[in-house]
Amino acid sequence: MKIQAVDHIQVTTTSSRIDDVLYFYQQVMGLVPVAKPDALAGNGGGWFQVGDQQLHVSIEKGDVADAAQSKRHICYRVDDLNHWQDHLDAKGVPWQPDHQPIPGCVRLFLRDPAGNRIELMQILDA
Repeated sequence: MKIQAVDHIQVTTTSSRIDDVLYFYQQVMGLVPVAKPDALAGNGGGWFQVGDQQLHVSIEKGDVADAAQSKRHICYRVDDLNHWQDHLDAKGVPWQPDHQPIPGCVRLFLRDPAGNRIELMQILDA
């Protein structure tokens, strides 16, 4: 049971600032945009490649300062998501299943004691 890598980091903004934020990451920071999976394309925002990882920019509903409700997160790639589900259950850590499945992976979400969101994702063999 070992975390393999950081897969991506997600930052958030409001719908009124999304164009400014996307411009910042692409034009100012020079990040290369990548296509989002069809299952998530309708959510708005944008994804960028950063070396072997990605930066995901999404639109937050409500107050972006409310960490307990925020979608901001780090995603850890794991090799056995079922094991992590059992481990979290044994430790009494609540987690949520993926409500927007992405082809080629399985994932779950949890929050640390400060309310920061964490995603655990297993890439499925093709």
